[in-house]
Amino acid sequence: MAYDDFDYGTKEEIKEPGIDFKNPTEGDHSARLRSLIHVGMYREEFKGEKKKPFPQVIAIFELKEDDDFEDDTVTPLTISKSFPLKKGDRAFCTKFLAALDPEKKAKGFDDIIGAACTVTCKGSKDKNEDGTPKFINFGGVSGLPKKFAAMMDPLILEGVGHVPFDKLTKEAVLELNPIREVNMVLMKSENYKGSKAEKIINNIREDNPEFAVRKKKEDAEETKSKAKEIIEKKDPDLNEEEEF
Repeated sequence: MAYDDFDYGTKEEIKEPGIDFKNPTEGDHSARLRSLIHVGMYREEFKGEKKKPFPQVIAIFELKEDDDFEDDTVTPLTISKSFPLKKGDRAFCTKFLAALDPEKKAKGFDDIIGAACTVTCKGSKDKNEDGTPKFINFGGVSGLPKKFAAMMDPLILEGVGHVPFDKLTKEAVLELNPIREVNMVLMKSENYKGSKAEKIINNIREDNPEFAVRKKKEDAEETKSKAKEIIEKKDPDLNEEEEF
C-alpha cells in the first residue's frame, strides 16, 4: 500500500518498523474519525523494553449506532486509539489508512477527518457484578461500504480535527483521556519538556491541580493491566521487522 505523497503532519521521518463515561457495547460500531492528535515522539514498551521513539498520535472515533450516546441522549460516545506513525504492511497506521481512505485519495490526515469506518469495541476480561465488561477497549478498525457511509449521520461533536504536535491546543489536550493518553503518553513523550504541550498542561493545572495526575490505585491497575497484556499477546505494532 503506497502513500509516498501522504502528509503525516509531522516533521519527523515516518519509518517502517478521570471522568467516568458510559461504555459502548461490545462488537462492531459504525463510526467517524472525529479527531487525530499528535502527542510527540514516544517510546512504546514491550516486556519492559523501551522501543525506538516514533511520532505518536491519538485517533478519536465518534460512534454512530442508535444507542451510542451518553445518558443525556445528546452526547455521542467516542473511543480512541493511540498508535505510532510507522509504515509497513503490519503497522497499525497502514491498516488505519486503508480503513479510512480505501481509495487512497487523501493527501494528508486533514483529508480523512470525518471519514466513515467500522470500529470494533472489545470488552475487558474484568467484569462488573452484572457480568458486563468493566472496560471497553478499542479492538480494531475496518472500512465501511460507500453505500452505508453515505447514509451515516454526520459528526455531532466536531472535535478538534487534525492537530500536529507543534500546534497543540488546550482544546485538543482536553479531548484526550487525562490518565491513559495525557499522563501516560503525551507527558512521557521525548519532546514534552519545554514544549507547547507542557505549557498547556501547566495552564490547565492552575485551575485543576489534579488534571492528568495518576493516583496510586491507577498505578497499580496499570501495572496489572500491562502484565496481563504481556502474557496474553504480543502487539504486532511493536515488531521491529516493520522498521527500516
